[in-house]
Amino acid sequence: GLAIALVLDQMLTLTPVQRGQMYLFASLPPAVFSFIVAESYKQEPDKVAGIVMLGNLAALGFVPLGLWMGL
Repeated sequence: GLAIALVLDQMLTLTPVQRGQMYLFASLPPAVFSFIVAESYKQEPDKVAGIVMLGNLAALGFVPLGLWMGL
């Protein structure tokens, strides 16, 4: 997500607030959406919940990085 945000930052003209929001959003894990889709289609929601947990743990590092890049 952060790599795509970096590319988009070079291509788009954004205000500082918009730029910060883009990097913050890019650093967040897609947790809830992934679980809802897995539950809806009965595709191992328990395994997805475990992956979501790992994504949230990774966010502890990526969210500060995204904030640093955006600000």
